[in-house]
Amino acid sequence: MTSEKIDTAPLLPSAYWSSQHAETQENDAPLHSEYFQRAAKSSAKSRLTVFLAILCSILVLTQGGFASWLSHNVSIPDDLRFPRWRPGCNHHSAPSSGAFDAENYHIAFRNRQTSAIEALAGTLHNAKAARRDGATVAASASPLGLDVDAINKHFEQLYLAQPKAESAREALKRYTKVTHVAGTDADKESAVGLVSEWGSLLGAEVPDDPAKLVFDAGSHDAIRYMTSTGREFDRPQRAEISSNAPHRPLGRPRVWVDTYSSWLNYPVSSSLNLRKTDSQEAYWQAKLKEDEIDELPKLNWDVPVFHGYSKSGIASGPIVYAALCTKKDFEDLARKGVKVEGAITLCRYGGPFRGLKVRASADNGAVGTLIYSDPAEDNGVTEANGHKPYPDGPARQPSSVQRGSVQALSIAPGDPSTIGFPSYRNASRESPETADSLPTIPSLPISFEDAKALLLAVQGKGVKAAEVGDNWVGQVPGVEEYWTGPSEDIASLDNQMTDIEQVHDIWNTYAYIPGQIQDEIVMIGNHRDAWTYGAADPSSGTAALHEVVKGLGALRAKGWAPLRSIIVASWDAEEYGLVGSTEATEDYAHFYQQKVVAYLNCDVAVSGPGLSAGASPSLSDLLIKAGAAIIDPDGDGKETLKVEHPRALGSGSDYTGFLQHLGIASTDLGFSGGIGAAAASDFASPEKAVDRGAKFAGPVYHYHSRFDSFPWMEKFG
Repeated sequence: MTSEKIDTAPLLPSAYWSSQHAETQENDAPLHSEYFQRAAKSSAKSRLTVFLAILCSILVLTQGGFASWLSHNVSIPDDLRFPRWRPGCNHHSAPSSGAFDAENYHIAFRNRQTSAIEALAGTLHNAKAARRDGATVAASASPLGLDVDAINKHFEQLYLAQPKAESAREALKRYTKVTHVAGTDADKESAVGLVSEWGSLLGAEVPDDPAKLVFDAGSHDAIRYMTSTGREFDRPQRAEISSNAPHRPLGRPRVWVDTYSSWLNYPVSSSLNLRKTDSQEAYWQAKLKEDEIDELPKLNWDVPVFHGYSKSGIASGPIVYAALCTKKDFEDLARKGVKVEGAITLCRYGGPFRGLKVRASADNGAVGTLIYSDPAEDNGVTEANGHKPYPDGPARQPSSVQRGSVQALSIAPGDPSTIGFPSYRNASRESPETADSLPTIPSLPISFEDAKALLLAVQGKGVKAAEVGDNWVGQVPGVEEYWTGPSEDIASLDNQMTDIEQVHDIWNTYAYIPGQIQDEIVMIGNHRDAWTYGAADPSSGTAALHEVVKGLGALRAKGWAPLRSIIVASWDAEEYGLVGSTEATEDYAHFYQQKVVAYLNCDVAVSGPGLSAGASPSLSDLLIKAGAAIIDPDGDGKETLKVEHPRALGSGSDYTGFLQHLGIASTDLGFSGGIGAAAASDFASPEKAVDRGAKFAGPVYHYHSRFDSFPWMEKFG
């Protein structure tokens, strides 16, 4: 990386960049949806461009500079050469014409003169000058007459000029035309589509029928494509190389798909109702469906609201409101004498992972669990504060439902039937009764619109929520007081799912770009599957990877090759519990531990205004340096992004298998919604949100909802 700051403004369409600095409303009236929509439209592409710049910069830093990425036929401008250089001699010799001649380049290697490639590779390994045949050469010097610093800057600028917000936008639009839940036909089509797309961008060999590059995991082809070096893999090309060549070519990039076979379940039918204790007729029926909105793409599958890996079954009992359903929340209920046993718990999203909410409910005797998103989590961007709901404004759509997996990830991510082993097609499997990460009671996600009736059913019953603990009181419209229950009315939950033991194929797509050091690999990955359209999660990340791959392909076309090999991965079934990446890290555990020097995770690239960066301690400085090279588009044009303390990585995305299972240093990066670390109470009104800056108080992100769509991203993402 050069020390020059990267200004993201020129990478943006001019209309979007100029609107970034448009004046806001002149009067002091509350700024409602118009403000957020205008701010979002002016900054969404800006944030995506910034994300791409950071991601590309991180990739550059893991490679150690572009001059060390040169292949034998790279095209280098004459003005980047030292003036005193003659082919085959050191740089103190008489000047030459400066033409870059492959034959003389080969002679230089045959004469065993130290190259810039070796010097920089040695710098990476030893943090000092490289040594060869007893000679020490500084990393900035080159016997080939190459101005390494200038070449670094030249290729860096070439690479960083490739990602374009408009190109990423078009890619995002393609990726979100249909819903693509893991294991479905649309999911497979997206995996095979990436093979064609990445192959074209990288110049890889792709047959007319790209499905021929879809392999069974564990097969000879799958292992060969993943583990062979470029030289080993590209045998036909090797045979054509003269034996006098100083070094063999690195080989062409390659693309392919690995197929695993995993447990996945899907909804068959569901219902939720309330009845009086003296009646068998329900007086209220939950909608359990998100509203139709004209601007959304036509549904290929209207994905019902459901929890992945939820237990199929029927539950009946009173409602108990248990706030976030944490361990402490249940302890507080017990302390107040509220009985949970035999009840259906009503939990708010937030706090622990949803799978742990269901597990804690079951551990305390509940027979079923319902989880909803309360407007209290929306940082004051609510209808009560004057904001219109989506699609007319930035507030949460009342029918919005957060789908998601209820597998206990803290026990074991991945396919619950093959914990610790890759889920090959013929793998031995656990039974559902012994698969400890699966829930034991049925559950459903619901909207706050549906949760309202349940909260009203417990009003005046049990204990006032405010007396139980902090943060127990929510903000569902029409619910004046929150109580714990149990309710006198009886709730009935009917959740019918497909057979959990039915195995479904999932597809991980890969691109491999061979490098000079083929024993060291940098991996960058993003999951592809989504609960619905998945515009932010995960397709904004997939669109970012499209730009990364496009940039790598542009350099490849100029004869460039990376110092370290690069693997780009599109994981499947992440939403069910990090399944695709976990199976891969179980499958290639030894190979990854031996070869992969860093894993760069790219899940949700953009869902809001706040930069969120996490890293292993050994890569924290890398994130800080990358941010310091990027001009903050929300600043004064001189400020750079500040990534002062990257958060520690725990779990929750595809870096988990690499970091927690294999011990491989990882990063995770994205622009997310909300207000960062600020208290929600600071944003009780739009005016306060604006006072603190739009980049802290973003529109509500409809996580795992059908409203996580391309139109939402265009307006508010």
